[in-house]
Amino acid sequence: MRHFVLKALDSTTDAATRKRLKRLEACCVAPLLALKSDGRVGIVPGFCRDRMCPTCQHHRGREVAARVEHAVGRMNAPRFLTLTLRHQTESLTAMLDRLYASFRLLRKTDAWKAHVAGGIGTLEVTLSQTDGCWHAHLHLLVDGSFWKHADIKAEWLRVTGDSEIVWVEAVHDRSKASKYVSTYIGKPADVYSWTDPKVCEYATAMSGRRLVVTFGTFYRAIAATDDCQTKATLVEPLTSVPALLRSLGRDDVYARFARSLLARGGGLLARSVGAHMDPAAPKPTPLAPHEWASLTIALRRVNGDATAWLPELEPRRKWLGRPHTGTARDRCTLRLFDDAGAPTRNAAVR
Repeated sequence: MRHFVLKALDSTTDAATRKRLKRLEACCVAPLLALKSDGRVGIVPGFCRDRMCPTCQHHRGREVAARVEHAVGRMNAPRFLTLTLRHQTESLTAMLDRLYASFRLLRKTDAWKAHVAGGIGTLEVTLSQTDGCWHAHLHLLVDGSFWKHADIKAEWLRVTGDSEIVWVEAVHDRSKASKYVSTYIGKPADVYSWTDPKVCEYATAMSGRRLVVTFGTFYRAIAATDDCQTKATLVEPLTSVPALLRSLGRDDVYARFARSLLARGGGLLARSVGAHMDPAAPKPTPLAPHEWASLTIALRRVNGDATAWLPELEPRRKWLGRPHTGTARDRCTLRLFDDAGAPTRNAAVR
């Protein structure tokens, strides 16, 4: 899907879309391994955080799902409400603006205030294969009192002027309902059957659009971060994953040692070096504090710091009067590479 989206965006000459295309192409190309403030090693994948990126959408949906489930657990009487606009031959940008404006008007009505205390919602956009028109829906989890379906339809028709398609039902399983709503954040659009102009239109309309809406008593209830940025506090870049993989190709002893520890770290750390954990296999022993320190030294050596060395890997190295952890240089240079192996960026870090 990522290659399909890149191909579609490459067909346009719009400057803003071309800029997004380059950011999509560089997504997760050269992740960085860095030392965290707690002494462990973390990874900075280099997410592009674009709405059209399947990888970023997956990570965004996973984080939002946990926050939505926590918020829904605080609701007194949650209900699932879907608001749909009647599809017309209008641009997707105009349809989304009209949908959000209508929803704001609905929340200002006396009927809404009398029955809904607050809630959380997500946006879903589909494309009709019969007439080529866009369909926009708001899937909401609302907390409040009973509201007749016929009354909701009448109120939605009054604020939109042409739409009366709504659906409401009680929520019996809060965890299932929150995961269902969060699915629309994590899943990328089904663009395989779309034409290139439709993909570009969707990308333009969704750019900068808030996909998670909170209102009433749940306003900003999940407003932590709606992106894919890492939450770790990073204090020092160590090396890049491409540099580590090149050292592995040269059978470097420090690179092999670092890969063995990263594989035990699990998650993104293990996947960055191609170590896919078998779900049926027993979980590896967590790294001890001294192993995290040894991993830091090994990654510094992979990055070219000749002062970093480990006695267990170089037992015959003579003692030169400096600590075995080495002395940090005042300045180091990280060279990132693209798929072709050409340098694309130099980051000098003090």
